[in-house]
Amino acid sequence: MVFGHKTDMKTAGKWLVQIFPAFLAFVLLYLCFSFAFAQSSSSGLNTIRIRGTGTVDRKGNLHLDLDWKIPTNALYVEIKRNFPNAYVILREFASQRATFEVANAEIEYNDAERALHIKGDFLGAATNKQGRWTIDLGEGTDCLWIKDQMAIFLEIIPTDSELLQVMDVIINLPEEASNLKYNERKGLLTYSLPEEPR
Repeated sequence: MVFGHKTDMKTAGKWLVQIFPAFLAFVLLYLCFSFAFAQSSSSGLNTIRIRGTGTVDRKGNLHLDLDWKIPTNALYVEIKRNFPNAYVILREFASQRATFEVANAEIEYNDAERALHIKGDFLGAATNKQGRWTIDLGEGTDCLWIKDQMAIFLEIIPTDSELLQVMDVIINLPEEASNLKYNERKGLLTYSLPEEPR
């Protein structure tokens, strides 16, 4: 669901929590990777590196590319064995979240890079409430840099004693976006857009 410039409060009440799509995908894959990692044998600390680039349009839709780099071949093979069809990961993720809709999704494994690539449109990732647009990145997400219409975010989550997940995402907002602010405590990125002429 995508909210326009004037938010319908009745509809908005149904959306108690807006969660940033990358973070949600991260949580889902956290569960997948945790299961796979528990079954693989390796020693030392491994880091799953997640990098993303997203562009938000004037309607609040997020066009997102994410790359997961899996640290060891054993872990990568285990994930592929548990999820031979990579679309199952995205389908399970999307079916658990009613706050946005996924469109034009592409997800695939890359054996040469030991990676998982996700590309898609997350409709309704940003919502307009009382004239301010909001993207919920989730608590614990740090804002590394914010300027003009771009912001860079970092999240580090230890999965267990042997696995760490590090995600950084660059978010590009519409050219007309102004007054960008990030609430570190709540994990909310807010911005303003001029109203479109009627």
